Parts: sequence; C-alpha cells; structure tokens
Amino acid sequence: MTLQAGDRVHARFLSNLASIGVFVLLLFATTWVFVPYLLTSARYPASGDVSGMLPIAVQRGPSPEIVRWADYVHDKLAFDGHLFVGQAGKTYTLNETDSFKMRPLANGGYELELDTDDYVFWSDYAIVEGKPVPTKFRFTGAFAAMYGLGVAIAGAYLFNWFLKRWLIRRNARKAVPEVTASA
Repeated sequence: MTLQAGDRVHARFLSNLASIGVFVLLLFATTWVFVPYLLTSARYPASGDVSGMLPIAVQRGPSPEIVRWADYVHDKLAFDGHLFVGQAGKTYTLNETDSFKMRPLANGGYELELDTDDYVFWSDYAIVEGKPVPTKFRFTGAFAAMYGLGVAIAGAYLFNWFLKRWLIRRNARKAVPEVTASA
C-alpha cells in the first residue's frame, strides 16, 4: 500500500501550513513576550543599578517632558518637585513621533508608557517626597524582531523536521501489509 500522489501533496501542504503557523507563533511570542518581559525587564531595587534609559515624566514649563534616569541622576535638583503625574489614560504628545501615557498603580505609584519612533518603554515608579523611586522597567523595539526572526526560523525548521519524520514513520506503518495466519 503506497500513498497516492494526491495524499502526498495534501500532506506536504498541511506540513508547510503548520510550519508557517509555528513560524508566526514563535515570531510574535518572542518579539512581544520573551524580549520585553524576560530579556529587557528589570525590577528595582532587587536588580541593582537603575537603567539610564528609564523614563520619568516631569513638567518644568507649560508642557510635560520626559527625562531619562541618567539625566535625572546627573542633575536631581533641577527635576525634584517637578514630577508629572498627568491624567490616567491621556496621551501626551512630545513631538511628531513621540508620546507617553501615565497610569496610576494600586500601590500608589505610576506606570509611564513612552512610545518613541523606534522603541516602547514602560517604567513604574513611586513618588516619595517629590523624588522618583523606580520599581520596574522594560522596553522593546525593532531589535526584538531580530531575536524573534532567529527563534522563529529555527523553531519552524525543527518543527518541520520532526513533522516529516513522524509522517514518514506513520506512512511506513500504513504501507506494511498485515500478516494473517492461515489455518
């Protein structure tokens, strides 16, 4: 018993479709879950030094602005007492490509989501006596797609390899005729 040509085409089509599905799943999982939540995420103070990229919202003039942690640490006196908390969910535009949102947290702190041209940053911090105390930071950007692409290509290749081996074994078992005992 051999596979018909139509069965082989159908099996190859399903194998390729499944591999594409695995590729897309791994690409999105790596890009939107693995990189921002595991690779670039940090909790403070447990993780030690605060990332210099951590954004903080301040308002020293008529409109709010974003200051990075490295700049804040360099000149704390210029920013202390000028921290901006904003309205929950409102989007504040910084320029043509950059904007941010603030959201109050249950622990009394704030989550800042900064959407720039190439990256998205999330920072959680509390305001204690007019000074920011970072609790969490993570970011993602176009670079995450490179990790995702590598993982997705390797994962789809391995999935396709295992699937072909499984189909070959399954079809080989079907091709072996059953031996019946004759009396």
